[in-house]
Order: sequence, then C-alpha cells, then structure tokens
Amino acid sequence: MKYCLIEDSVRNRFAPFTILRTVDTLLMGSENIYVKWKKELGVETLERFAPFELHDVWSTNQASDADLYINPRVLPTADLVKIINVLHVGERLLGEKNTVIAVRPSQKLNSFTPIDQIPFDKEILVELKDKQILHEVWELMTGNGNEIQNDWNRFNYKDNRNKLSLNQVIIDGNHPVFIHPTAKIEPGVTILSYDGPVIIKESAHIMTGTMLRGPVSVGEFAVLKMGGHIYGETTIGAHCRVGGEVKNAIFHPYSNKAHGGYIGNAIVGEWCNWGAHTNCSNLKNNYSEVKIASFPDGKMKSTGLQFVGVMMGDHTKTAINTSINTGSVFGVMCNIASDGFPPKFLPNFSWIFNGITEKYHVDKAVETIRHIMSRRNIVLSEAEIILYKKVFENS
Repeated sequence: MKYCLIEDSVRNRFAPFTILRTVDTLLMGSENIYVKWKKELGVETLERFAPFELHDVWSTNQASDADLYINPRVLPTADLVKIINVLHVGERLLGEKNTVIAVRPSQKLNSFTPIDQIPFDKEILVELKDKQILHEVWELMTGNGNEIQNDWNRFNYKDNRNKLSLNQVIIDGNHPVFIHPTAKIEPGVTILSYDGPVIIKESAHIMTGTMLRGPVSVGEFAVLKMGGHIYGETTIGAHCRVGGEVKNAIFHPYSNKAHGGYIGNAIVGEWCNWGAHTNCSNLKNNYSEVKIASFPDGKMKSTGLQFVGVMMGDHTKTAINTSINTGSVFGVMCNIASDGFPPKFLPNFSWIFNGITEKYHVDKAVETIRHIMSRRNIVLSEAEIILYKKVFENS
C-alpha cells in the first residue's frame, strides 16, 4: 500500500501558516503532522501531493503513485490507520462536519485534486476521538498540550531523569521527563512535570535559570535563553532561540524570540524574529470572546476563546518594544515597527513603520531571507523564490 497526504478545499483556514507551506508541515505537540503520519503508518517515506501553487516546493513527486490518500488535517492514531487500511477501491472515509479523512480512488491522480473532490463510489462514516480533526487554525494551539502527551506515547519516549548526570538541575513532578543525552542542561535549570510531560530533544540547549513547566516540547538544536519562563502547552520547534515568558505557544522551526517579553496562546511561523521586549496581549480588557481575521480578506471570525494572542506568518519580524494586540493575525514577510499597536490584521508583505503601512517588495524580502538562511547553512531554492514572488503578486 502506497500512501499520500493530500489536502482538502478548506486549507485556507490554516493561513497564514499554509500560505508558503502545506498543512502537514504544521507543528503540534512534539512533531509536525507529516512526521506523525509516517510514524502511525509505519513507513520510511510518505508521499505528499501539494496544491498547484506549492507543488514545485513541497510535492514529493510530479504525479501521484499512491493507492490511498489521507487528509493531513486529521491527526493519526493506530485505530484510525486500521480503519483506513481496510478501505476498498472506490471507498472514502468521512468524519465530523463532512470532513473527508481518506479515500482509495479507482484511478491514480496526475494533478492535484483536493481530497474532498476525488471521485468515489461508496462513503463510510466514522466517529473519531474528540479533537482528532482540525477545523480551525487556533485548534493547533488549544490542543497542543494534549498532543504533547499523545506524542509521548506515539514516539515511545522514556522517562530518563534518573539516568542522566545533571549538575544542580531541579526536576520534579509525577509526569515523565525525557532529556536527550546530547542536550545541554546548564546548572540552575528547573523542570516541573506536575501538569504534563517534558520532552527535550537532541542537542537542545537549556541555559541557566530557565524554568519549564510541562507539558512542553523543546526541539532539536533549540536554545532556551537564560532565565526564561516556559509554561505548559508550549512547543519550541527545532533551531529556535527563545527567552522571556512563554505560555501555550507554538514556535515553528528557525524562529527566534531571544529576549524578554511575553507571548501567550499564540502560533509563530518559521523564520520569524521577535525584537527585544516585544509583548503580545492574549486577553481583552473586557474579558470577552476573541475574534480573529481570516485570509485573504481579513474578515473577522469568532474563535469561541477568551485567550488568543497572535498568529504570525513565516518570515515576519517585529522591532524592539513592539506591542501586539489580542487576536492579531500577521501574514508572511511582514516587518513591524510601530510606536503603538499595529493593526490586528496585516496582509502579506506589509511593512509598517510608525503607523504607516507600505508594501515590502519581494526582491528585498528575498535578499534578507537568503542572508538569514545562510547564517544557518541553508540555501534558499529557486522554487521557493518563485513561490514568494507569486504570493507577492497576489497580495
């Protein structure tokens, strides 16, 4: 059986994080959705067939050779894999809110087709576990703590706190703690697993004075700066550098918040940078429900939540002392330097300075991105540049 992840027609609900990337690259728990599906399916390689605008950057093949297609906004479990594997040709699996979970078509796909538009002969309804299907972008954040626990079980982490020789490090709590043997934990670090597990991955570096309170996952080669306060339901992606106070936030790989300042109930894309003492509000003064803007038109949408900080797209940056309002949504490649609160919705390629918003030209953005990536020994591909230019033209 050959599997393929292919998105449905509501992928824009997960913007700004799906403007430059596919849904399966979204980070939740200790791993992104792609890695979770690989693990549950028990495969070394997993095909991805991306939408047209992302095809040259993200598709694994020019045409799909898969037998069975899976919707990546569904979180995998062993039980779901068993159900998917017994689908017959022409059948599709349907979950809550008419979400197509998987389909086994009678013909191969030669071009991208949203999974909910792939022809089928028979439909099978299934009731999944609560929160197993992601319907809105903020559910990555609200479900992150639970998914850290799920990933602890899924990837078979083991509590090894008593097997490591750590100097003047406090570890306490009934939930398990995994620290990769190559991780560097400096003296004076406090790790508390009272409310959930703590996962610290390969070559992560936790500096003196940092306090972590699970459930927390710290990715490969990530650095937590001195004196940081990392509260529960937080995921720090690979190669991130994070300090200050963080609560229920997801940092996708290669993003930095290296200085003081608060972020809570938020999602940060890849290659973002927070200037020193950037702060993000996550609660309205009247304690009412938070609404956020949706792409591409900025139309407001109810979240049903009291706590929502910011949704920050890839390659977006703030200047020092930036103040971000509750429920803000920033597109990709934005630069924010404002005396007061910037707008709560910023389209892609926005450059805001002292209340004036201008267009950030893609050529200048590419020049900066190329320089930033080179500092991490990563080469910006021509396919990525073409994608950036297409997004710029459509912004």
